[in-house]
Parts: sequence; C-alpha cells; structure tokens
Amino acid sequence: MTVEITQVNSCKKTLAGEISAEEFEKELEKIAREYSRTAKVPGFRPGKTPVGIIRRRYEKEIKDEASQRIMDRVWQEAIDANDLKPLTRPAVEEFENKPGDPIKFSFTFEELPKFEVRDYKGVEITQDLVEIKEENVTATIDQIREQYAQFVPVEGESKDGHYLLADIDGLTEGESAPFHDQDITLIVGHTQSVAEFSDNLRGVKVDETRSFEVSYP
Repeated sequence: MTVEITQVNSCKKTLAGEISAEEFEKELEKIAREYSRTAKVPGFRPGKTPVGIIRRRYEKEIKDEASQRIMDRVWQEAIDANDLKPLTRPAVEEFENKPGDPIKFSFTFEELPKFEVRDYKGVEITQDLVEIKEENVTATIDQIREQYAQFVPVEGESKDGHYLLADIDGLTEGESAPFHDQDITLIVGHTQSVAEFSDNLRGVKVDETRSFEVSYP
C-alpha cells in the first residue's frame, strides 16, 4: 500500500492511495467469510454456505464494504502517521477498481492550518483603566435585587411599577362576540404596557372593576 499527501492550499489537502490487488483480495475474502457466518442462503444451513457462493451472491455488497474498510483504514493511518488535524471527513474524488490491477483512490479534506506566532515578545501594549463609580455599584446592586425580587400582595391603590393580575372582558369594535382573557399580567406605567391600561388602572384597588376604551394602532 502506498499513500501520498499533497498540499492544495493552506487548509486543503489531497490524499492519494494505491492498494495491491492481492491486498484487496484478502479483504474481500475476509468479509465474505464474515458474511458466511450469518447469511441465509436457500439449500444451506446458516454458517455452512461455501465462501465462493457467498462471494457470487453478495458480490456488490462485499466489494463496497471492502473498499470502504480499506479507505477508512488508510485514512486513520494517515492521520496517525502525519499528525493530521482534519476539520472534516474526507470527500472521495476518485476510486478506480479494475480486475487484477491495483486499487487506486484519492480524496480531499480540510485541515486546521498551521501557523507560527512570531515577534510578539517585547511588544508594548496599553490597558485602559476603568473607573468604577458609586452609581455603577448602586445600579448593579439594584439589578441583582430585581433579579431575586419576590412578588408580594400590595395593600391600597396601584401605582407606577406595580404588577397587576387582571381578568379582561372586552368587545372589539365591529365584532359581535365578546372576548375574555384571564390572569393577564401588566405593569402600571411601563413602556411595554398600553397607555390606556396604565392611565385607567392607576389607583385601582384589589377586586375593583373598571371599564374603559382602548385604541390599538
């Protein structure tokens, strides 16, 4: 068996291999014997079918498997022998199998490029100093408090920043059937809350019902 690796570019290489007909024949015979242990052929008990019949009956399957095994073996040996760092599985470019002639094949693959870092010692760098102010500390503490905050019932009237859990019964203009939404959460005065909800629910008390119109864009 012969193998030759060619550099195509900084990341791509080609591996060309050649295997003697004798070596390929040994692989065919080995696989045929493996098939003979389990293959069910009419007229023969399992494991008793002659290898010659197995090879004729499963000729294509045996050749395909032998070719794949050999290429996988060549590929793994090439990786180990040449310390390759492939990024992808190889793509078969050529496979030539003529009776009595050596088996020839080639495939390409991409490899992690090798590079050398030079002239970095003694290079001067500058580091920007970050000034941490008191307001930065306060903002971070408030953020942590917000992350671990727990919801608790609030007595009295709602105000901006309060979370409301509400049931909504409504009727859309132009529709005859009303709708009902349950357990809707909204934040009074929040930018993501529709303005009419905040304006009309500011100052609401628990279990209080309010009616108002809302205009949607």
